[in-house]
Amino acid sequence: MVVKRAVALGLLSLCFCFACSAATHPLDAELEKCKRDGEDTWKTIECVDAVREKWREELGRSCDELMDMLPKDGQLLLRNGQDAWEQWAEAESKLLSAIHMAIYDNLDGGKVWLVHGATARMDLFRERALEIAAYVDERREGEVLADGIAVDEPLDDLLIGKRHEMIGSALGGRYKSDTARNLRLWEKHREEEVAFIAWFRGKTDDDAFVRRTRFEMDAARLKTLESLVKNLQSAFLLPRT
Repeated sequence: MVVKRAVALGLLSLCFCFACSAATHPLDAELEKCKRDGEDTWKTIECVDAVREKWREELGRSCDELMDMLPKDGQLLLRNGQDAWEQWAEAESKLLSAIHMAIYDNLDGGKVWLVHGATARMDLFRERALEIAAYVDERREGEVLADGIAVDEPLDDLLIGKRHEMIGSALGGRYKSDTARNLRLWEKHREEEVAFIAWFRGKTDDDAFVRRTRFEMDAARLKTLESLVKNLQSAFLLPRT
């Protein structure tokens, strides 16, 4: 019965996600039009950067709106979580720039990698803005989304750390220490975010929920890192394994 209920909740959550994705955000439409109409690579990058700033503004508006909806304890958790995210996002943006520029340089061209880098930096703000906007919608409607299906075991933190080390090794120089700092900032962001999500869902004392939420963040982060490692391997900056 418990398993069936978990599956049902997971399906409800998926249906909600599909419904959300069906509606195109105006900024996504603006970006696609810009990419279609772009005269050259540099114009496209300028366009992506401009849309990133609009997502940054959207994020700020959503954070302000959500803050007004929360009691003081929730406001503190949101503020701590957003501060930690901003510190990590700044470091992540610099790391993404370094990775895609290194690939561009090592392949002696291939401006598409610079577009990929600009898009990845934009996506940081896009994803965060949509996350906060979803909390605003839930709070406004007085509904809490389904938790989804539980997972079994957490990922090994060493695996995420190893991927950061690989990226730092590929970039060399000061980036070895920069990627180590990026990892520390991401871990801080994760813990602050887990604390806020658990509070928002009324699950602060639910250890299983906290572990699952941490697992989901770890899994998403590892997926991003694996993609970056593969890109570095494709540019011969890391050996293929």
